Order: sequence, then C-alpha cells, then structure tokens
Amino acid sequence: MTQIQPLVWSDDYKIGIDIIDNEHKSLVSSFNRFVDQINQYEEAATIKYGLDILESYISYHFKHEEDIMAKVGYPGLEVHVAFHNALIDDLMDLKAALFKRKLTGAQFCDLFRKWLPEHVMDQDTRIAEFVRHRPDAAPSAWWAAVSATAAFPAAARCRATSGRDRLPGLRGRGLTPGGRRAILAP
Repeated sequence: MTQIQPLVWSDDYKIGIDIIDNEHKSLVSSFNRFVDQINQYEEAATIKYGLDILESYISYHFKHEEDIMAKVGYPGLEVHVAFHNALIDDLMDLKAALFKRKLTGAQFCDLFRKWLPEHVMDQDTRIAEFVRHRPDAAPSAWWAAVSATAAFPAAARCRATSGRDRLPGLRGRGLTPGGRRAILAP
C-alpha cells in the first residue's frame, strides 16, 4: 500500500488573524492524524473514527469563523456560510464514496489537500482584508476581544439532526437550526 503524504503547513496559508490561523494549523494537524490512520489501519471503523474527528473539527472551525465574521460585520458572511455548507455537503458525499469504495483514501486526501489551501487563501483571506481596512482595527487587543467566543460543546457541534430540527439546506439536505448539518450522526 502506498503511503499517503501528510499536508505540510506553510506560512503562506496564514491570513493574519491569529485565532483563525491557529485553527487552520489545528485543521492541518487533524487531517494529518486522519492520514496516519489511513496509512496504519485498513479497518473501516478505525478510518471512520478518524474521519469523524476531522469532520467534527471542520464543523467547529466553520462555526467559530462564522461567529467571528458576524461580530466584525463582514459583508460576505452569507456567501462564506454558503461556501462552508457546500463544503460540508461535498465532504459528506466524499465520505459516502469512500465507504462505498468508489473513492480511495488517497483520492479523498488528495481532494482535501487541494481544498484546504484554496479555501484559506481565497475565501478566508477576504475576511482578513476586510478587517485590515476597518478604521477601528487595532491589531491584537481588538482581535482578542472579537474572537473571544464561548467554546462550542461537542454535543452541540455533533448532534444528529432530528426531523423537527431540519431546515432546508443546500441541495435539499437538512441543516441544524444553527446552520450546520450534523456530521457525527450515530
């Protein structure tokens, strides 16, 4: 079996907002742990567990980033949330294809390895540009106040959607009232 290569963090991925940059680094670390699991284990249950953890972190990060955008009044919030929701939908499709063996672990990782830098360097950089051009943007103290959000409990991030919690989502999929489709359904 060919070993899948991890994603190497590059400072080119930094957008200049420390809290988001740190979460992007953690996202790369979560992805690399998933890669390690694929490289070490062939059992579907072990790979699914690693993928569930990666998906959970993606969901957490997206929610946190959306909260920050709302706090700073980012005008592209709705479009950015739509990108996030589409990415979650795509991730769910890729996960299904992976477990139906229509997609290999290496193919899944190649797609993720392409998506992450593209999203960060295109969409997320726009958030930083908006903030840098705000007249009230004071560097670190301002961001500390803006990004100080409550931790998102795992139960809230990962709960399965019930019928009454569903809202129409992109491509007909249900989203939780918070706008995020639950990923770690039992």
